Amino acid sequence: MNILFYGLGGVGQRHLRNIFRLCENPKIAAIRHTSNSFEIDDNLEVNKKINILEKYNICIYDNLNDAIKEFNPDIAIIATPSNSHGKLALEALKNGIHVFLEKPITTNNKDLDKISKFLKDSNKKLSINYMMRYHPMFVKLRFMINNNQVGKILSAQFTHNSYFPTWHKYEKFQDLYAGKNTLGGGTILTNVHMIDSIYALFGLPKKVFTIGGKISSLKIDVEDTIASLLEYNVNNHLFPVTLNLSFTQKPNVNEIIINGEEGKITLSFDKNDLILIDKNGKEKNFKNNYARNDLFIDCLNDFLTSIKDSSNSDTAFFNVFQGHFLALKIKESLLKKKIINI
Repeated sequence: MNILFYGLGGVGQRHLRNIFRLCENPKIAAIRHTSNSFEIDDNLEVNKKINILEKYNICIYDNLNDAIKEFNPDIAIIATPSNSHGKLALEALKNGIHVFLEKPITTNNKDLDKISKFLKDSNKKLSINYMMRYHPMFVKLRFMINNNQVGKILSAQFTHNSYFPTWHKYEKFQDLYAGKNTLGGGTILTNVHMIDSIYALFGLPKKVFTIGGKISSLKIDVEDTIASLLEYNVNNHLFPVTLNLSFTQKPNVNEIIINGEEGKITLSFDKNDLILIDKNGKEKNFKNNYARNDLFIDCLNDFLTSIKDSSNSDTAFFNVFQGHFLALKIKESLLKKKIINI
């Protein structure tokens, strides 16, 4: 299998290692315009003694046309800054290449529409790395919600707070795409995993209202903290969902709380546990020692299996794109400072 990489930073190199775990003797090429070739491990530690181009025998190309002529890729793995995702994915798809795409899908509705229209008449696969869908505790949470284990939903809270200046040890945070508007940064699209989790559990809301923006003192030009209120109507039952995102806060908080008439569920991604409290106050604790990289492997493997079996992965485009549409509406509400009807 011939696999073409766009982007070989921290997450790109993670996908590279996982490809070798999942595929037998893959051939690797990359389109890149940087001289950096040091290795970045799963803990984002740098080893400048290792040249990844030599280690994985990677052929380098300047553009897709050259890569197609000389390498003939079967799959493209795109892990570039967010603003380039939609354009690069569509270009690869139109050239007959399956695509595994880092989140977010796009930074605008226009590219989202173009990809959707193309894929309706194509047999090519596009899956997005929403790896948190594969977390065993989130899988269990979806099962509980789908099987009405806490009764009628009264409310839900989704929170993801972190401190992005500490994310990458190998580069200054001022250079990181997440803090640059021109590269599609900002906490909404950078932390879109949590919005996808909302969509995976409840679908699309009726309306959304977002406040926040650039609140921290960091020298960045994107929204770093937001709070959204989403109104849901599921089976003629209205309930509120709140979303809090920030990448300039300490300590890390990555959790989901579901409040129902028959109980409460708390899922902590940081602790790898899920707590169910029933209507009588009895508590059940479910814990899993799942390694973080296992989520990436499961998501990538689901994509590879979908190509082999002509099936759809859980994160195939048409299974997730409306969640991304929701993320864009959340951002639209922030910019326009008004309620957005979905």
